[in-house]
Amino acid sequence: MIIKQLRKLHLKINQKKMSVFMLTYEKQKKILSEYSEPTSMMERSFYQKKCQDKINGKIQTILYDIISMILFYPILLKLYIISDADNLQVNKADAVSLYDFDEKKLLPDSIKKEYRRIIYKDDISGCLDTTDIKFIKKIIFKYPFSFYFLIKNTIRIAMYSRLIKLYNPKAIISYAEYSFTSSVLTEYCRTKGVKHINIMHGEKLYNIRDSFFEFDLFYVWDKHYVDLFRKLRANGNQFILYSPECLTFRNSLIKKNIANIVDFKYYLAHPGKRDLKIIAESLRILSDKGYKIKVRPHPLLLDIDLILTYFNEDEIELAKDVTIEDSILNTNYVIAEYSTVLNQGFNSLKEIVIDDVTNPDNYEKLRELHYIMINKPHIKLSEIIKSEIKFNVKTN
Repeated sequence: MIIKQLRKLHLKINQKKMSVFMLTYEKQKKILSEYSEPTSMMERSFYQKKCQDKINGKIQTILYDIISMILFYPILLKLYIISDADNLQVNKADAVSLYDFDEKKLLPDSIKKEYRRIIYKDDISGCLDTTDIKFIKKIIFKYPFSFYFLIKNTIRIAMYSRLIKLYNPKAIISYAEYSFTSSVLTEYCRTKGVKHINIMHGEKLYNIRDSFFEFDLFYVWDKHYVDLFRKLRANGNQFILYSPECLTFRNSLIKKNIANIVDFKYYLAHPGKRDLKIIAESLRILSDKGYKIKVRPHPLLLDIDLILTYFNEDEIELAKDVTIEDSILNTNYVIAEYSTVLNQGFNSLKEIVIDDVTNPDNYEKLRELHYIMINKPHIKLSEIIKSEIKFNVKTN
């Protein structure tokens, strides 16, 4: 219960600090240069945590450490006391996945072939045994006063410990390059003879939140991301290139009869009132020119009441009603500031439009932060709005 409350508090505090534009490329590069080459997995995790401290700021970093100092040893003791390793019913699996990659069409074929039985578990309470405590003691000895580092690693180790006891897997599959616990967990898995595999599941920019990490294997969508993560000083030998099914919908074009083609569709991230107002004004200009427009809110960041103040109900497309595949196939132009959906649209032979109107400075920042789609053929939203040219649209 305490652990769940801590997670909620963490998400609430960090809600306003999620912007990838907080720190410039040069500032982040300077921060990375302050650290020597890691000599251990523990150091990799600690350096990643220190980089994230720079994003969070001193006040939040101190607050987290104070709260963690109070809670660390009680939680450590509780996780050890409730250990029920002798009573657990083992349900053998080849691999345990912490995200439903298969359902999201992100699971590589090579993993499906190697690990026939994959169990999906996204939330599980943890437990610690004596061996786990010995492992954690090494972290305490190395970083005795970094209580937030200690408590977060301990909670994740306890979770992995129970998963390994429950399923005796050959691998644990995650999407945790952003977590400073990732390298410590890779080391922990190795002590158990378990592979720690990571799978890319969303767009990436140059962001020191994703620095220094190491997995046994990390599946990424393009060589661009390998170069990006190496610049962020992640271990360079872990990467495997693959093209997930969810990134390309071209093969479906001949199978589907898509009606009601939309000319321009904007894929919203989490815009506030100011941004949403500008987006609405931009799309209204296109609508006044005779184009059919729609917006699709992010399914996890949906504020439908706010969106309805700027768009008619028939101009809003909801994820519960239309799959992302059908959504992309039934539009001619895919619009976003930066998003995986632009990559999907490009690979599905759609025209992609990058929004340089809502936050004009961000367009050049995206270039600095090595956004993959900036160097792909695209149109700026400002060019479409100002142009008197009739853009190529299809009815079906």
